[in-house]
Amino acid sequence: MLIAGVVFLALPNLASAWSRPGHMVTAAVAYGAMKEVAPEALAATVTLLRQHPHYPTRFRPEIERLELSAEEQDIYLFMLASRWADDIRDNENFNRGEWHYINIPYKPEGQPESVKTRPAPRINILTALAKNTKAAADEGSARDRAVALTWLFHLVGDLQQPLHTARIFTTTFPKGDRGGTRFYVRQRDGGRALSLHALWDKLVIGSGRFRDVRNKAIELRHKYPQPEPAELQSGDFDEWAQEGYKLAKEAVYRGGALAGGPTKGTAVVLPADYASTVGAIAEKRVALAGYRLADLLAGLQ
Repeated sequence: MLIAGVVFLALPNLASAWSRPGHMVTAAVAYGAMKEVAPEALAATVTLLRQHPHYPTRFRPEIERLELSAEEQDIYLFMLASRWADDIRDNENFNRGEWHYINIPYKPEGQPESVKTRPAPRINILTALAKNTKAAADEGSARDRAVALTWLFHLVGDLQQPLHTARIFTTTFPKGDRGGTRFYVRQRDGGRALSLHALWDKLVIGSGRFRDVRNKAIELRHKYPQPEPAELQSGDFDEWAQEGYKLAKEAVYRGGALAGGPTKGTAVVLPADYASTVGAIAEKRVALAGYRLADLLAGLQ
């Protein structure tokens, strides 16, 4: 395997990993990486995406709405493909809400016996990645392969967001915090309450404008050059999940020391250094998702 605008709301749907613009940055990173090391696979991927059932109704009209060069149109197609799985959440024919996360239980040390954890769901992001990797590589219809491909675009990004791999169980969150979506915080005194998941979603970028996303991807590729093959761990989705789970425990929840409330009214002010500390982690995760996606896509062709 080879190594590898529209304005959206700054606060995304809490069920998504990263914001939609964040997913778009990952796709743009993947495009740039494939252009350098796997141009033939890149062309094949673009061709297949054009066979997607929503290409004529969603992707092409959005692309044609902007004045883009031929290459920019292909980059934008990558971006739109990466956010498709969030955009179709109201479409029962395509939506698979359980595919976006695994949420391995995390009970910090020192919590009492009375706090009981719940196992990770049987159908989850890992089973979805395996299913769609196989479907994208099979000799099925171009339509079905393209749908599987868009799922891979999205889920590889999802799996790099630590709060899609873990949920904390404590006396404050006896039923778990649902991957940080029920863990409420404030960034400053008097600030608006938001979930920890939403905070992480918007750490990297808030704008979905094509050029803003493209420029952010270029910035991240310079800041975080292509990693060594061992870090890509191509196709080893279980290891990716464990990597995110470790980050969730250590960096997101700070070993269980991070305080939060179970409702907006009980939201807790974050430590002053929190956003700046985890911001760098989030940027690297988005860039790594792009490189891992490029590597995966190259191996499918």
